[in-house]
Amino acid sequence: MGLGDAPGHRRAREDPRRQGRSDDEAPQWFGDGFGATFSGQTTTLPFDAHSIVALVAPRPIIVQEGKSDGWNNNRNGGPYQAVWAAREVFEALGIEDHIGWVADDHSHGVMTPREADAILGFAERFLLGKDVTTEQWDESASPPTLSWSAP
Repeated sequence: MGLGDAPGHRRAREDPRRQGRSDDEAPQWFGDGFGATFSGQTTTLPFDAHSIVALVAPRPIIVQEGKSDGWNNNRNGGPYQAVWAAREVFEALGIEDHIGWVADDHSHGVMTPREADAILGFAERFLLGKDVTTEQWDESASPPTLSWSAP
């Protein structure tokens, strides 16, 4: 996914170099006005990564990340927190099996066999109609820090 992916920009980051500065390091992931409007001011974003992931519902989505991937703010569970927040929408729709999270201990641009199997399982179930379990959650990433839940 890249620096503009699921970590969420409003979430406090351990690395101040990345706090609201993603557009400087990877401008290809952002629109032309993003940096001018939100660089260093991520708390003013009208929506964040969890909202975009939630918009995928009711279609299936699985997010794969490397736990040691410094680009994606994994040290404090950034992508996991965003996907966990989006999961609230899937649960409210009664389709919590349509969203998944899988991560192993690796850096950016790597996919382990376990992660590949999880992604292929999603494809087999939702594209090929096979009876495959898609419940993919690795809750060791970081405890959820949501302050809300779906009605």
